[in-house]
Amino acid sequence: MEELIAKFLPEELKERRRLHEEEMEELSNLNKNVPIFVCTMAYPTVPCPLHIFEPCYRLMIRRCIETGTRQFGMCLGDPVKGFAEYGCILEIRNVQFFADGRSVVDSIGKRRFKVLHQGQRDGYNTADIEYIEDQKVRVASAKNPCNLAYKDDCKRISQNCLGAMLFLTRLLQQC
Repeated sequence: MEELIAKFLPEELKERRRLHEEEMEELSNLNKNVPIFVCTMAYPTVPCPLHIFEPCYRLMIRRCIETGTRQFGMCLGDPVKGFAEYGCILEIRNVQFFADGRSVVDSIGKRRFKVLHQGQRDGYNTADIEYIEDQKVRVASAKNPCNLAYKDDCKRISQNCLGAMLFLTRLLQQC
């Protein structure tokens, strides 16, 4: 088929290839128009298996694979804004496609981000994002769990990470 198109429509094929390359370059940018899957909360280093069945997300996953980035953003839904202003980049580790078009995606959280601007592309959400750098706990202060600097670090982390809040609260109560 491609040989026929190249023989009878060479200019159209050349233009289509140029457009395809431009689109792939645009879709490969992981700061502008990042595909957003609106579903659940995701965290860096935590696996996030997904069952993809909606046509817009099928397209989104296929494009993430075709561009080579194998990454997309995950945000919670928001009834007012559409989706939350913070999320996590997920990297696709493996995809199992089914005959009916559905797929199971094995992904893992990579980096947290803040949404700067929301958009849409072909039925799925996109966003311009800014990555958030996690603040490291000072190693020297961790030697003595009762020192003041460590308590301050624990309080700051618990405010940023809901999953750690219970653990850190118990640790602070022991001091």
